[in-house]
Amino acid sequence: MTTTRRSGPDHPCVLPGDPAWLQDAGYLFRLLDILASVASMATDEDPTRYGLPAITYMNAAGLISRLARGLPTVPPPSATVRLLSLPAWELEALWDVVLVLRRTRAHEPDTIELAEFVQGLGSPLDIGLPALDVVTTGLERVIAVLALDIPAVRTLTAAHILQTPHDTATQDACTQIRTAWKAAGVPH
Repeated sequence: MTTTRRSGPDHPCVLPGDPAWLQDAGYLFRLLDILASVASMATDEDPTRYGLPAITYMNAAGLISRLARGLPTVPPPSATVRLLSLPAWELEALWDVVLVLRRTRAHEPDTIELAEFVQGLGSPLDIGLPALDVVTTGLERVIAVLALDIPAVRTLTAAHILQTPHDTATQDACTQIRTAWKAAGVPH
C-alpha cells in the first residue's frame, strides 16, 4: 500500500508526556530520510526496490521529525499526557514502513535488497545507525503510541474537545492508556 493519498479523517492520539517514548527519534529519522533518498533514486527502474516508494519513507520521516520537534526535551513534573490529531495518511505511511521492516526482518525474498542496505548502514558506513531489529523495534514503539485505538483514547479526546473537567472517567482512561503503553514496552 502506498501513502500518496491524503484522505481519511484525522486520527486522535494520546502521547506520553515523558519524551522518553520517542528517544530513538534521531536515528529513526536519519534512517527513514536515507531510505527516502535511496528509494527516490531507484524509482525509474523499480519504484519499490527498497520496499516502498520514496514518498512513503519521506512521509514517515516527516512525521518522526515533527513529533520530535514538538515534544518537550525533559519530562514534565507531573505525569501528564498530550493530545495530537494525526492525519490518517501520515499514520498510514508509518504503518507501511513498520510492515515492510517486519517483512525485511522475517527475510522475505522481495526484501533482500532493503535488508542488505539497512544492515550495511550500521557498520561499514559508520553513521551510527543500529541494526534492523533495533530500528524496527523503535518504530514499533512509536506506532504503538500513535495507533493506539481504544475507547480510553476517545474518552480523553472528547474530554479535551468539550473542555470537561477531570473526573473519574478521564482518570480511568489515562490508567487504561498507560496500561496499554506498558504492555507495548513504551516508556511513559
